[in-house]
This record gives sequence, structure tokens and C-alpha cells, in this order.
Amino acid sequence: MLYISKKEIGFNGMTETVGKWLKFRSAKAFLVWTLAPILAPCLPLKACIVFVLIFIIQVIGNRYYKKKIRDEMVLES
Repeated sequence: MLYISKKEIGFNGMTETVGKWLKFRSAKAFLVWTLAPILAPCLPLKACIVFVLIFIIQVIGNRYYKKKIRDEMVLES
């Protein structure tokens, strides 16, 4: 994902902020999928619940990055 976002910035309407948003989405999934198996041996119930973090973090990230993208578009106009 990192390689793709670096190569695509400036093409197809992809800005640096959109690239950061895509990297954030990938990192979030990787973090949660890595955290769950680490927690599983000692806290199995919490390891199952940790997958809910994907949705919570996504909502927070979407609000942050979509606001930045909107502000970027206003400045360009």
C-alpha cells in the first residue's frame, strides 16, 4: 500500500492527504489483527472484542481525514 500511494499521488485526484488516509486504514487493520493473537492466550474474550476496535478507529479516522480532505479542496478553489 505504501508503494502504491507514493506512486499515485498527483494522479487520479489522489492527494497526499488521501494517501495518508489509505495508509491509516491499512495500518489500523494490521494493528488490530496483530494485537488479537497476542491477547488470545491470556485474555481470550478481550481478543475477540478487540476486533470492534477496527470500526471505532475507522469512524474516528474517517472524520479526521475527510475533514482534512474537505479543507484541502476549499483551499484549492
